[in-house]
Amino acid sequence: MSNGFLLIDKPEGISSFDVIRKLRKITGIRKMGHTGTLDPFATGLLIVCLGKYTRLAQFIEAHSKVYQVSASFGSKTDTGDPTGQVTETTELPVALPNISDLINSTLSLQSLAIPAYSAVKINGKRAYQYAREGKEPDIPDREVTIHEFSVDSLSQTGIDYICRVSKGTYIRSLSQWIAAYCGTLGVTTSLRRIAIGGASIDLASSIEQLDQDNWTTAVKPAKEVLQGFSNHQISLDELTDIYHGRSIAVPGDDEYPVMIYNDDSLIAVAERRDGRLYTRINLSHE
Repeated sequence: MSNGFLLIDKPEGISSFDVIRKLRKITGIRKMGHTGTLDPFATGLLIVCLGKYTRLAQFIEAHSKVYQVSASFGSKTDTGDPTGQVTETTELPVALPNISDLINSTLSLQSLAIPAYSAVKINGKRAYQYAREGKEPDIPDREVTIHEFSVDSLSQTGIDYICRVSKGTYIRSLSQWIAAYCGTLGVTTSLRRIAIGGASIDLASSIEQLDQDNWTTAVKPAKEVLQGFSNHQISLDELTDIYHGRSIAVPGDDEYPVMIYNDDSLIAVAERRDGRLYTRINLSHE
């Protein structure tokens, strides 16, 4: 089974690519990739695409993501997380904001700073490379959407919260913004991704659970991972058309992507335009 998805619960202390290296040894599959980096200090859901399904990574990456977060107040590190060096300290907040006001203000956010220690490219160079050289390039804020935000606990020493955010939102920056709203500095001390789109951490396996004999039992089909996207179940005649790259008539609003299934097998990703589906990614040949 060389095509599908593996949902991994990444442990703390290893990089996302370390997970890929381990899975290649376990599965013997070279063609694989993950759909959204988790920093080494972070844990949680990492969706790994296998074989031809690596072509679907862009759609999973576009999904919103849900995180459980803890942040401490009173200090700041150069990385925004516990792996960095403390660069500044300040007093803990004397008075805390009303939680409802904090929630509403957070949900109203439209942009956040990009951390200096990030992989974003500035003039062809990674931001973290500038940071390691002690340089501070002008990094524009990134547009974000905070879809959901709830506070588990808030005290003078820190906050625990859960958020569902748009692609590309840096939680380290969100924690720093929250700390500033509370009148202090902040560091993200714990970060756990618990969902990507409709895929939950509850479906994930740990690396330690997988070996050369059992890993195939953990492979998830497209329908289980690509929830939330429009889809079309094709007939035998339509299957022939799709195979040869011809469009098929399927009434509906213009949209992209539309997942095309033959029973439970994903065979193409299409764009619906003027009541017809036009194949954009054809998996039926692979």
